[in-house]
Amino acid sequence: GKLSACDPISVSKAAWALTSVPNRDRRLDFFAHLAVPVVLRAEVFPLGALTMTAYAFAKADHRDSDTYEALSAALMRHPDEELRPVDVCNVVWAFCTVGYRDDDLFTRLCESHLAKVDVAANYNPQDITNTTWGFSKVLFVHVPAMDSLALAALQQREKFRPIHFSNLFYSFATLSLRGPEGFLGTMAEAALDRIGHFDSGNLAIAAWALARLREEHPLLTMVAEISRQPDVCAKLTSRALSMLFLSFFQLGRSRDLDALFEASLGRVSIGASGFSALVM
Repeated sequence: GKLSACDPISVSKAAWALTSVPNRDRRLDFFAHLAVPVVLRAEVFPLGALTMTAYAFAKADHRDSDTYEALSAALMRHPDEELRPVDVCNVVWAFCTVGYRDDDLFTRLCESHLAKVDVAANYNPQDITNTTWGFSKVLFVHVPAMDSLALAALQQREKFRPIHFSNLFYSFATLSLRGPEGFLGTMAEAALDRIGHFDSGNLAIAAWALARLREEHPLLTMVAEISRQPDVCAKLTSRALSMLFLSFFQLGRSRDLDALFEASLGRVSIGASGFSALVM
């Protein structure tokens, strides 16, 4: 039909524009139609249109595997040197956001870009943490790439915001990786300097990640003190509370565990996950 003959640039621009459609069912219906030219003609899309299309489809929560398979095959046709940092990060984020793990594509991106320290140094905090978060979401492990991204994070730690710290810590903890020597401690120290800007969710994630990796750091003590303050404790979700309980339990911090439990009574709905963590 006419849609399948649309030019690639028009398809990618339409996809980006349609991500703003608020109604999910209507949005996904639009993307189901847009997927037709992508699946049929992805190999003729310019690189920029490919990566923009991948990002838009993931942002819209379109999860049809045929679409991502076509995008992957088309991306593999482009030489490594054509890919910019933004292309690599957008592709990883997009594929991983919808849970489409493509080991061949990811390995190529890691070997040609992410594992190269001089290349990763060009990535900003959002690029770094979106990429590590993406890999952790689909449990894809490439140690040289994660180490390279860790070094890039160390270099740019002064530019990190709370969401960057929590996503970075979460990524490495989920993949059971500690990064290069001194990485966790140095990043935790940088996070400690900005802890006043962390919301309750970021506090819980940072604590959970450090505890999972058995990284004792003063940041954990500060998280324990802040999280039981009435105004902060009242904002803790059941998930955040569960993560904090698990953190203190794993590190044998029984006093912090008891104090948080007392502070949360009457202020927070502990929920089944929080209660399970508490009685472990």
